[in-house]
Amino acid sequence: MLTNNEIIDIIKIIRSTENEDEIYALKEKILLEFLPTIKKIAYDYKNSILDYEDIIQESSLALIDAINNFNLKKNITFEEFLIKTINSKIKELLKAQEELDEIPKYISNTLNKILSAEEKLPRILKRKPKNIDVCLHLDIEKSEYDEMKSYALTSLGLDNKYLTDEYLVSDLVNMVSKTSEDSSYDNELIETLELSLDTLSPFEKELVIKHFGLYGNETMSIEDLSIEYNMSYEKLRQQINQIIRKIRMEMTE
Repeated sequence: MLTNNEIIDIIKIIRSTENEDEIYALKEKILLEFLPTIKKIAYDYKNSILDYEDIIQESSLALIDAINNFNLKKNITFEEFLIKTINSKIKELLKAQEELDEIPKYISNTLNKILSAEEKLPRILKRKPKNIDVCLHLDIEKSEYDEMKSYALTSLGLDNKYLTDEYLVSDLVNMVSKTSEDSSYDNELIETLELSLDTLSPFEKELVIKHFGLYGNETMSIEDLSIEYNMSYEKLRQQINQIIRKIRMEMTE
């Protein structure tokens, strides 16, 4: 069993080396060390509305966050910091899921259909779809479309739902694709977004670029990405949600 000092030494190496294989191996070593702790915490939430395997996966991601954010100079062990990080992440997921469960099924389904249409139509129309394009595609009234969008942006809360996060990030992505004739205000936002992307890990940045079609790439659905990366749809959706929150935090600092 690794001592706290040994774990700190490993984290120092992870933060100092640029060898991706070495970083992966060392993170895996820490993961295996704390896998019993992760399973124990997950078991404590076995009666919650979250799936046990999802909790294990989210806890594993929380461990990576703990490795990246652990303050080596603080008078706290890595294990203590990890437990706090995992519990915080699980409670955040529980809150988000509980709030999502409160959304009337019809509204939730309609919002998902709208998001799906807004994701697919650019590939079909070869341009950014207008609101009326979405309405015609889904055979819904403009008033219903406006109501659903308004509901997503207000009643649901911007910080807790992937649905509303996607609305926000879609707007940011549109800014990236604008021409050099845009206003300096828009250019500043574009620069901020690009700087935020640079703070992500290579995998996180790759996901955002592919999913939202940045820098001239075609957008990829979560379904397509889940096949490409051999990950479950829900797992990938949650990871994209985490990445979006990181970008939003960077842009509001």
